[in-house]
Formats: sequence, structure tokens, C-alpha cells
Amino acid sequence: MVVVAVGIFMVAGALLGGALGAVLLPVGIIGTFCAVGTTSGRLLMLCFGTMVMFGPTLFGETIRSLFLLLLVMGTALALASIERKVRGRPDFISISKFYPPLLVFAAVPVVSMYIMAYYSTDVISWVRDATTFILIPIGIVYGIDAGLSLKIRTLQGVFAILGILAAFAYLTSWLVRRQQLPPSAELPLLSSSMISIPVICMSLTLYFTSRARLRYVWGLIAVIQMLMLVSAGGRSSVLYCTAIVLFISACALFTRWGIVKLLILLGLAAGMAVGFFVIYAPFVRSSFLSNRLDWFSDVSLDAVEGDGSGEARLRAYRIMWESFLEKPLLGHGFGYSYPPVSAAAIDVFTLDTPLVYLAKFGVIGTLAVFFALFSLIRACLRLTHQRAERFQVFMMWGAAIAAWMATLPSGAPTEQKGFGIGLVVLIAVSVAWCRSPGPRLRAGKLQKKLDHTRRAFRNTVPFCVGGDPQKIIAGRP
Repeated sequence: MVVVAVGIFMVAGALLGGALGAVLLPVGIIGTFCAVGTTSGRLLMLCFGTMVMFGPTLFGETIRSLFLLLLVMGTALALASIERKVRGRPDFISISKFYPPLLVFAAVPVVSMYIMAYYSTDVISWVRDATTFILIPIGIVYGIDAGLSLKIRTLQGVFAILGILAAFAYLTSWLVRRQQLPPSAELPLLSSSMISIPVICMSLTLYFTSRARLRYVWGLIAVIQMLMLVSAGGRSSVLYCTAIVLFISACALFTRWGIVKLLILLGLAAGMAVGFFVIYAPFVRSSFLSNRLDWFSDVSLDAVEGDGSGEARLRAYRIMWESFLEKPLLGHGFGYSYPPVSAAAIDVFTLDTPLVYLAKFGVIGTLAVFFALFSLIRACLRLTHQRAERFQVFMMWGAAIAAWMATLPSGAPTEQKGFGIGLVVLIAVSVAWCRSPGPRLRAGKLQKKLDHTRRAFRNTVPFCVGGDPQKIIAGRP
């Protein structure tokens, strides 16, 4: 309860602002130092604390750097917690496969420090740019620790709140940028769709694989987040929401009553969409809605080139390609300011194009980053040999990967600070699902026989308790 209160104080202080916010926020910060020693405290600190700390114009670079240092210190405590819990764990929880991607992701900022020293990059600029990749290994460690320590229902509840809050922050942020809301309406929280995407994937997976009536709640949570993301008015949100729905729908065919559940979900989404836009329409101009609908429907090349954001994106491709050719092996590293895409823009550390990987890390660094991502996904898919839990993990991760691929043409997902928080969601839920086996999903006859044999040995043969019935049947100790 103390840890929950810490997170409430931090979020409330950021949202309220003024004198009351000035009182609540320090209480949350002081409590964060006390909560870093617990798994739940570290999880809330990374998820909600990062959203508050890296929100727009709320904290200076000094405070953010200190908070990032606190997260790094908490990583050592999380590793010690993982080591204690892994001892004596069943063999089907294989945590060791996470170490290679963890080491590669941790090595990326370290190697970039040498590049920073060689090119004499400004330290403050390096920290601001490298924060996105520093959060990735931290998120991996915190996610494993939370998945091994906390109850699955606690994790799912916390992440559901996180996803809805992130989607609402994303919606208000983009409506303010598009001048549909006054600047005061923007939440002082990190605006990143990379936080909501994994929560949507988790919610839809639970909707299709859960046998409890609670699955309708998960369907509502997923639909609400997708409606808020799409209502922000961007093409990319439509693309990755469509990719998620298509992948989940394909996987739903392999679940019990999958087609029926899909039809129910579509009906639920249609009803929610009508109610949502009745509330949403008064806050924006009618011309905004009509222009956005026309903009979504026109996907020709001429429309992209004629559109302001599309033209800027094409220019970003050219800038990043030229930057890559300057340093093709190791790239420019973190903290390098690329030329702006327009005369009114300022120099930035990244641009909306996947070529940012080549420009920033070069060929060698890009291969290392994608190898680490592939190894991380492989580690989660091989957490267990149980068919039901592996199917759940595959369904959730596959939907997330489909969304990342859909966003890749318009920007690198790992360049968003919310990507590390999203990894926490995916990893923690994957580990918790495999640690606490759920209901079997269309298990075959062999799996059912093995489960029956396991129960029979445990009930009738005392010396076989804790053993593996499959090895005993095969005559192996």
C-alpha cells in the first residue's frame, strides 16, 4: 500500500501542479528512494515515475538525470532479487536466455560513451539522447524481477491502469499539437504509444484465452485504448492498431470459440466507438474530424508528398541516409544533432525514419541492436514448454511485433522512451504467465494424458512428488 501511495503522490503532483502539486510531488520523490528496495516499488517507479519525470517541461535535466541514476541503482537490487528467486525454480522457467540480449543492450550505451569522447559530444546531449536505450536494459531486468515476484493479477491490473493513462496522455498531447485543445489541457506526462501497445496486446490475449467472465473487461480495456490512440488523428496509430487486430484475429482461430469471441469483440468495439465519439466530438472542431477522415482514406503517393508531415518524413529519410554515409560502421552515436527537416524546426537527436538505426549506430551497431531484440523475443517464447502458456506469450508478443513493424516506416520504436516501459509489460507478464500456469488452451490428447499421469503419481506415489512423470515413464531418473 505504501508503494501504491508513492505512485499516486507522484502522478497527482504532476497532474495538479501549483501549490498542491509542489507538496505532493516531493513526497512521492522521497518515497521513491524508500521504495526502490522492493520489487513493486521499482516497478511503479519505472512505469509511472518515468512518465512523470520525462513529461513535457516539468523537470529539468538535472532532476531527470538523478532519477535515471536511481533507476540504474535499482537494477543492481533487481538482479540480486532475480538471483534469489531463480534458485530452486522449476526447470520450465528459463531465465538464463535473457542474459545475452541484456548484455548487448547494456553495451550499446557503454560503447557510445567512447564514441562520445572521441567526437567530443556534449555530455548533457548524450544523456538526453541515450536515456531511451538506457531504459531498455533497465526494463528487461525490472520486468523479469516483477514477473518472478508479483502476483499475475496484480501485474495485469497495474499495467491496465498504465496503458489507459498512457493512451489518454497520448490523445491529449496530439490534440494540443493539432490545436484542437488549449495548451493547458495537455497532461504533464510522457506521451508515447509504445506504452499502450503492449497493454493492448496483453488485454486482447487475455480476452481470447481466458475462460472467466473477466475477459469482457479486458476486451473493454483494449478497445478504449485503441479508440484513444486512433482519435489522436495520426495515420501511424491506425496502422499499428490494424496490425494488432489482424494478428490477434488470426491467432483467435486457434482458441476455443475464437470466432464467436471475435464477433462479440467487434460488436463491443462498435458500441464503444459510438459512445466514445459522442463524448469526443464536442471537444474538437467538426472540420478536424472531416479532414482527418479524408486524410486517412487518401493513401496515394501524391497525397503523402503533398501532406506536410509526409513531406517532412521523406526529407528525414534523405537526411538520415546522408548521415549514415558519413560514418557507416559505428554511426554518430548518442547526442549527435541531425539537421532539421524544416526551417522552423530545431536540431534533434532523431528523425521519423527507420534509417535512424544506421545513422546512429552504423552497420555494426544496427546488427547488434536487432540481434538483441531477436534474442529477447526468443527468450520469452522459450520460457516454458507448456503449450498453453507458450501460445499466450506468442499471441501477445506477436501482436506487439506486428505493431512495431507497422510503425517502423514512420520511425524507430526504440527511439521512444516508452519502449522500455513497454518491454516491462511484455516481459513481466510473460514470466508471470509461465511461472503460474493458467488453463490449458486446446491441449491435445498427449498433453492431457501427461497431466493426468502427473496428478496420479503425486497422489499415489509419495517418492515421486516433485519429480517429472515424463522422465519416470521413460525410465530415466
